[in-house]
Amino acid sequence: MFKRALCIILGSGFLSPVFAGWDVTAFESITVTTAAVVRVTTSTIPSSYYDDGVLAFCTVDSDSLRWRTDGVSPSTSPVSGHKAASGDSFTIYGSSNIGDLRMIGDGTATTYLRITYQKKK
Repeated sequence: MFKRALCIILGSGFLSPVFAGWDVTAFESITVTTAAVVRVTTSTIPSSYYDDGVLAFCTVDSDSLRWRTDGVSPSTSPVSGHKAASGDSFTIYGSSNIGDLRMIGDGTATTYLRITYQKKK
């Protein structure tokens, strides 16, 4: 049985969305509000023979959001999930983890999550 690998790098400020040894395959911009939990568009996740041969570099614009990659929906009341503020970035490895990414707004304004999908060369 395969183990799902999850490696997440959190940061703020400028980070290059292109990693050495990886090819950019797609870009997606997702609107996130407090009204409903949203997910990535699964058709944009690159396919790979190995689950960990795919990554999603994410940046947060405008306001904050909460996110989870365990397939459970985050919430703001009660609070659950990781918080990412405007200007923060994070990277998720593994197509299963990316497909399980769920987000909800955690502020007063609409938030935009920008995702650059990459696949190992």
